[in-house]
Amino acid sequence: MAKAMLITICLCLKLNHMVTTNQLRNEAWEVNDLLTQYVILHNHLLKSAGTFSSLFRKIDFQKLHDETVTLLEKFQEKTTELENLAKDNLGEKERQFFDCLLSYTRALTETVSLLSAMYYALNEKAKGNKLSLKDHLENDKKYQVSIKNYLSYGVKLNNLYKSL
Repeated sequence: MAKAMLITICLCLKLNHMVTTNQLRNEAWEVNDLLTQYVILHNHLLKSAGTFSSLFRKIDFQKLHDETVTLLEKFQEKTTELENLAKDNLGEKERQFFDCLLSYTRALTETVSLLSAMYYALNEKAKGNKLSLKDHLENDKKYQVSIKNYLSYGVKLNNLYKSL
């Protein structure tokens, strides 16, 4: 009797963690909300470093770095959450979507991590520490590659979303 009850409890727990198509869509929208927050922080980088007027105003890179670290933590939590979902019951289309969503989220997490590192370096430079142009350009190159990576997953993800 106790063994049958334990099996029933385990089965109920597993069913509660199974992923449905609607849950996948909701997860994708949550990642999209994080993407929106990332884009705002990314745009600050462009505005702060890419204009003539930026040479004459003080940029609060510490605040931008702190906000980026907070966002990075949210992306890391979302990645872990996705990794822990039970995916056994997914059909082929749902499985492809899930795998792409996880890869997309991981790629975005990497991009946000690189943005955080860039803001940290710029903040250190603003404090008077050394940041060579070579180092900044290397950081920017890695960042640009990571952007292309998450964008390529994004295109695949959008196409897969349409087929759900």
